[in-house]
Amino acid sequence: MFKNFLYILCCFVCLAFNATYAMEQDENVIQNSIHAKQLDVLLEKAFNSPPKYTFIEKITRGVSSPGIYKILVNIDGSNKKLIFKVLSEKRAMNTCKEEFSIMKETAKVGLSPHIWAQDSENGVLMDFIFSEELDSRFVKNSDFHIRDLAKKLVLLHKLPIVLEKKEMSILDIPGILLTIIKGNPLLCEEAIKVLNKIKEKNIDKFESKLIHSDLNLNNILYTKETGFLFVDFELAHFGDPSFDLATISNYLGLESEHEQTFLTAYYNDIPDKERMAKFELFKKVHMIYAGIGCIYAAQKIAIENKLCHNFLSEKEITEIPPLKDYQKSLGNLFTFDFKNLQTYGYAFLWEALKK
Repeated sequence: MFKNFLYILCCFVCLAFNATYAMEQDENVIQNSIHAKQLDVLLEKAFNSPPKYTFIEKITRGVSSPGIYKILVNIDGSNKKLIFKVLSEKRAMNTCKEEFSIMKETAKVGLSPHIWAQDSENGVLMDFIFSEELDSRFVKNSDFHIRDLAKKLVLLHKLPIVLEKKEMSILDIPGILLTIIKGNPLLCEEAIKVLNKIKEKNIDKFESKLIHSDLNLNNILYTKETGFLFVDFELAHFGDPSFDLATISNYLGLESEHEQTFLTAYYNDIPDKERMAKFELFKKVHMIYAGIGCIYAAQKIAIENKLCHNFLSEKEITEIPPLKDYQKSLGNLFTFDFKNLQTYGYAFLWEALKK
């Protein structure tokens, strides 16, 4: 059971810290497969008389989902792009049923794409959203975008979703991952000690609300028509909302003035010292979470591709550019190769331990 639990962790951390993003274009990519039959069932549910799909594009994003496909269907003479996603039962933070419930409720209030059909055996069929490319400049150049993103998070965190209580929290993941990383990466054990102290001293102060917990820039979509939307709720669970706020700030590299705008819009008031202190605390928590996750994912990629996966030396770590340099130049993790992903992970840990 413990091995299966670790496998689950491996899967969703690879999702959270995707290092590669590949699209395989093949009109017959899911023909003659179980996925094709699952898609047929969902199309039947969505349209009664299932339309024929004329083109399929397989999207490979990590390993937590058995398959994600972009399809083009013909409905009453017009073409429409949809996403077909097969869900895996191998998960730790919620069940397929719970994720369906979250997706359904978020879609109702305009927080995620419209769902055409879904069930636990066959997956989910939803609208394809052609999102603008998000990076730090997109949000920083407009206070409107910062405020809109904050208000969408408020709605997400207030959703009346019922989930099973989990003994594990987001703060436990880095320590578990470190036990399965092969070798002895510098800074990781020191970072885990810091994380354990944070948990020990502050656990009674943490809130418990629905959080996404994987808001990297690939899981946030934006169009002028819809505003911000969220996708991929595999890691959604009850935790402290400050983790989501901190995640966005860290990935976007928000400076203090933008953080103030972001948090003021979220709380509908200027955040007091207690809220700011917790926000800073969770920024450190997320840096440790992201850092160890990136280092683990980098090693996994190296092993799978039979590459040398030596960890950086102490001298190499001290020469790593500051985290803000990565935040300025790189918008998401899908562009990273093994070496850059490992370095990015150490940049997170280095920053967390300096604070």
